[in-house]
Amino acid sequence: MRCALWPGAAADGSPLCRALLDLPRAGHACSTGGLGSAQQSGSDMPTNLTVILKDDPGQLAKLGGATGAAGVDIEGMCAFTGEGRGIIHLLLDDDAVDRAAKALESADMGIADRREVLVVDVADQPGSLGELARELSAAGVNIELLYTTFGGVRLVIATDDLDNARAPLA
Repeated sequence: MRCALWPGAAADGSPLCRALLDLPRAGHACSTGGLGSAQQSGSDMPTNLTVILKDDPGQLAKLGGATGAAGVDIEGMCAFTGEGRGIIHLLLDDDAVDRAAKALESADMGIADRREVLVVDVADQPGSLGELARELSAAGVNIELLYTTFGGVRLVIATDDLDNARAPLA
């Protein structure tokens, strides 16, 4: 049996393979921050694109080259490796998602997930992450993915309950 997320890789039942098969439910945090307000502008929704790479030298350069050639501005990113693979979370403006996906697929990079996310301005001070997490928890929201953006202190939050997540952050 082959892994649906990584063409050419065996679906071997390893913890990483099982976690990836559960995407986007596999929660992890790549950075921390704090409480602020959710940023949404009209119909332009920020999107997290999850890309699967081989854990080899040059793969991130290939990703950057493919997205750059397509004119895609990456607004934020989280990257980690395990069991010979790299998992990359890219924050993209809605109008760039299709271009990025096409460029990455043309470069033989697997797209595991595409989902709408919240981007939240946060205070750069101790305790901000705890306050943000408590507010979302009180609203019944489970944070499934969290990472920072480029430039400034903003968090990207993925959850299966965006509507309830927006309310305490407004």
